[in-house]
Amino acid sequence: MNFMCKVFGHKWNGGCTCVRCNQKRNENHKWENIPGTCKMKCTVCGAEKTIPHDWDGCICKNCQEVKDVHLAGHRWRYLEENSCLMYCHKCEQNKMGNHKWDVCVCKRCGMKRETYADQLKNGKPLLKHIWRPPLKDDVWWKESTRTGMCYLICDRCGFVWKFYSHDWKDDVCQRCGRKKEDYLCNEQMSSHKWEKIGDCRKKCSRCGIIAYDHDYLVIDSPNHLTEDSWYKYRCKNCGHEAFENSNMDSRQQGFIKE
Repeated sequence: MNFMCKVFGHKWNGGCTCVRCNQKRNENHKWENIPGTCKMKCTVCGAEKTIPHDWDGCICKNCQEVKDVHLAGHRWRYLEENSCLMYCHKCEQNKMGNHKWDVCVCKRCGMKRETYADQLKNGKPLLKHIWRPPLKDDVWWKESTRTGMCYLICDRCGFVWKFYSHDWKDDVCQRCGRKKEDYLCNEQMSSHKWEKIGDCRKKCSRCGIIAYDHDYLVIDSPNHLTEDSWYKYRCKNCGHEAFENSNMDSRQQGFIKE
């Protein structure tokens, strides 16, 4: 600030800049638009300010900024007849439209509700699927027998809902309807009921699985003078032979060569 301005004050001449000391103030600017932007610039002092967008639908007339897909102003159309993907024919952005659900399958794009996480309410399946237990002897019935898990299958889309335990009441699962007796041969429930069928073979009378019950004797040991490191075994009952590598650690030991 010069002496004259200290004594007499600034001389603004109705503008934003003192004509004596060049001090600036934030008022009485002479604004002009900056082309291609949503900003204005004072032609006197060079100050800038941002102005609101001037929207033409989803595109600003001034700066060409495009609205987010979730905001109003777009002109949406479905990309294809059998697709739920939409595009704005003004700004060419894409977004996923609303599905047209027939229970759990979209009639427009074929998407299944299996991708949705909201399957459970108060411990009960929601009616966004048509749930049924696995049919006897189908793949999920057998998988349930093997693992002890509980499965529900959607009759409409085939989505499989897995539960790590059954909802037992009076030995019947309240969810899938299976009985505890179905799991007599499951390792988590009970053991097999073996019956010998000859040649050291045994068969479970409950589930039908066949296993072997050999009684092996060592008939040949490793020759440490050569590279031979195999034990040879023979079953004294049926004559079946098996081999075991003596160089393998205890975690790997087993009859691995026959």
